[in-house]
Amino acid sequence: HGVVVRDDGSLVVIDIGNAKLRLIKDGMVSTIAGNTDDDPLKVDFFYPIDLALDGDDVLIADAGNHKIFRIKPGISAETVQLNDTLNTPHGISTDENGSIYIADMGTNRILRIDKEGNFFTLVDATTDTTSVSHLKKPAAVLYNKSFLWIADLNNHQLKRLDLRD
Repeated sequence: HGVVVRDDGSLVVIDIGNAKLRLIKDGMVSTIAGNTDDDPLKVDFFYPIDLALDGDDVLIADAGNHKIFRIKPGISAETVQLNDTLNTPHGISTDENGSIYIADMGTNRILRIDKEGNFFTLVDATTDTTSVSHLKKPAAVLYNKSFLWIADLNNHQLKRLDLRD
């Protein structure tokens, strides 16, 4: 479902059916993290749906576990600690400053975690009145320069949030 290209040209792919994070390099497929008996970093994904790169780290939105995981390939896996509860995080993106953006489908919110770990709600469909806030199942986010693109599944729209405001 999710795929990113690393600087070396290799692909990092989410294998939803097997709940694993895979690396495809030089035509070979290996498991970086996920549900195996061989203990790839002891991560028990339930429904990993999207991923983003943060330097060499891979961030995983796991909709089934309602968590964001940070995978340091070959080193460790950890849950990204939030001061709020996620309900079906479905999309994830990062920016050049180390911020993480999350489309939380279950709460119709767009969230940001800065590199210091501070948590911000950028869009909350239950309280905001702006046109971008009328989200119904935000499925994906993509950071691009000063904008955050949001795929709004049930409204059948692509929305743009200006982060300069």
